[in-house]
Amino acid sequence: MRFNQIFVGIFIICSLLSSVYGVHAQTFTRIEADFSIKEKDINGNKLLTIGKVYYDKNIRKIVLDISFPEKVLIVASDSLVYMIKNDTLVNTAPASVPIDFTVYNLCLNGKLAFYGLKETPYVLEEVDNDEGMIITTWKLPKEKSTGKLMLSQKDKKLTGMINFDLEGAILSKQFYEDYINIDGLEFPSRMIQYIFVLDKKMIKVTSHSNIIINEMDNNNFYDYPIPVIK
Repeated sequence: MRFNQIFVGIFIICSLLSSVYGVHAQTFTRIEADFSIKEKDINGNKLLTIGKVYYDKNIRKIVLDISFPEKVLIVASDSLVYMIKNDTLVNTAPASVPIDFTVYNLCLNGKLAFYGLKETPYVLEEVDNDEGMIITTWKLPKEKSTGKLMLSQKDKKLTGMINFDLEGAILSKQFYEDYINIDGLEFPSRMIQYIFVLDKKMIKVTSHSNIIINEMDNNNFYDYPIPVIK
C-alpha cells in the first residue's frame, strides 16, 4: 500500500493564526472520525481507503485505523510515518506533512482560517475582496526555491489554497468544503486536492463523518505504541 501517499492525501492541509473559534478553541483536545479517501493518480489508477482517525493535540500522534483495502494501522509523528500490521512494524517513511499543519491539529487549536502562516516566515503581500470572498497572497521574502501561496476565505472559514512555483505555475489546489459545527468547532468534512505534474493531475477527495470531539475513551489509539523491531 502506498501508505505515505495516503498520509499526504488525508492531510492536504490548512490554516492560520486566527481565533475564529473564540474562547472555546482552548477546550478542544481530541478528535475522532470516520474517513474515506478517494484518489486518482496521474495514470488514471484509482484507490479507495476507508477507516477511522484519532488525534490528541497533546500526544501529537495521528493514528489511522484503516479497514479497507486492508487492515492496517498508520501512525504519523512529527518526523516519521509508521505502518503496522498485526502489531508488527512493517514500514516507515519520513513525514511529509508536519503535525502542526494537519487539519486535525489546526482545527483543535482554532487556526483553520488561513493555514497558520502568521506563525511562519511567510509574509502577507496582498489582500483582495471578491464579493465576500477574501483572497490573500503570501510569500517567503528571502526564499528563492518556493513560490507564493494564495488562500481564500469566506465567513472566516478557509475555502481554498493554491500553491505556485517560482515561475507562477500552479503546483496544487486544495478546497475545503461542507463545514460541520461540532460543539463549537468548525471542521471541513470534505477536502479536495489537485496536484499537477506536467500536463497531468492527481486528485484526492477526503471525507469525514461521525466526528467526535474530546472523546475520552480509546486511549490505546490516541497514544498508539510503536512496535519495536526485533
